Amino acid sequence: MSGPARPWYQACLAAALLSLAPHARAEPDPGWTEQRGLLSASRSWISPEHVEGLRATPLAGAEVRIDWTARPGQDDGVTQAERDALMDATALALLPVSAQPVRPSSTGTSRAEAGPRYRIEARITEVWRPNRLVNVVLAAMPWPLAPLFSQGGASAEMQLVPVDDDTQPVAHFECRRHAGVLQFYNAFWRIEHTRAALTDCARDFHAALRHPAAAAPGGPAQGGMATLAAAQRTPN
Repeated sequence: MSGPARPWYQACLAAALLSLAPHARAEPDPGWTEQRGLLSASRSWISPEHVEGLRATPLAGAEVRIDWTARPGQDDGVTQAERDALMDATALALLPVSAQPVRPSSTGTSRAEAGPRYRIEARITEVWRPNRLVNVVLAAMPWPLAPLFSQGGASAEMQLVPVDDDTQPVAHFECRRHAGVLQFYNAFWRIEHTRAALTDCARDFHAALRHPAAAAPGGPAQGGMATLAAAQRTPN
């Protein structure tokens, strides 16, 4: 190919690759169960060998560890006190609650003690707050504009790790969620929308463990929250 024609060819090739990139990113990762809505997106992976066990065995007694990994620019200016409050609220929502009382077995050992012990590890990867000034102006309008209120929310990752062998998690969950229009009153506070989103993510994590939609072979892929963030871009 001649020298003058080479830049034109390279430009056309680059344009073709860019046009195909969004379609490639839209493909779901293998082994994950994904759910997407207008104000939320989540996906989960559960080891096929543990699906039935997690469905039948309560997680009562599991310890919870939570970490803040939101980088500067992804924390929307929350203070240290607000960060601690969000982490405490998430940890409280993640504490497992058994749906049935734990009864002693014939050997005198409770079902919770007889089953495997797990640890829930969570990371808060991004938070954002509503624009309270905009919401106050919308609330002062003579007609209801609640659907137009700015939304706070959060992104988080959670995984379930056996205490006896923590080299590989048996379940992984990723969530990106806005608070929702029903959180009308909380739209005028700094972090209540974010707190509600993190609490809902924790509850969805437990729901995914109890009622897995599917369990595919493989393991949790890397870069999952970037996929969710690209799939759902709702303005704050």
